[in-house]
Amino acid sequence: MENSLTTESSISSNDVTKKEDNKFWETLFLGSIAAVGLLFGFSNGISLAKKNDETAFNKGLMMLPDRPNQPGTPKPPPMESGVRLATRALGLGSLYAFGGVGILSALIWFGIGAKNLKDFRQKVGEKLPRIPRNDPPQGRTEFESFRDLFTYLAEESEKEKKLKENEKNDTR
Repeated sequence: MENSLTTESSISSNDVTKKEDNKFWETLFLGSIAAVGLLFGFSNGISLAKKNDETAFNKGLMMLPDRPNQPGTPKPPPMESGVRLATRALGLGSLYAFGGVGILSALIWFGIGAKNLKDFRQKVGEKLPRIPRNDPPQGRTEFESFRDLFTYLAEESEKEKKLKENEKNDTR
């Protein structure tokens, strides 16, 4: 009897570690996809800037001043390259975005007094309004194209407007 209890507990603890391991790999996968997308977008932006105006891009890359230093004039401050400026802006923007979301999340976390993530999810779920389920769906859910979708949305909007007008006329 004792042997079966120990095997059950080892199986359940094994399942927990597998789930935690799966979560790690899932998070790592999504994070790497996001990083690759960010890198691709940034490098695509830089290549488009170079393709549009190569001389200005190279001038910014080499940090050359607009005009040569003439005798008797003060030396102009060194220019920052376009790539360096863009990289710095991307870094600061990312830092502000992640830091801001992190600080906001921490303030909410401590504000509601959560002890762990499960507790945080439950307490936030109690505070936020419930989203009603659409089961079974009340309208169309499959569309052949964006045009079909937007036509459907326009028709539904017109139906709602007519219903509201009829309700107003009925109350008068």
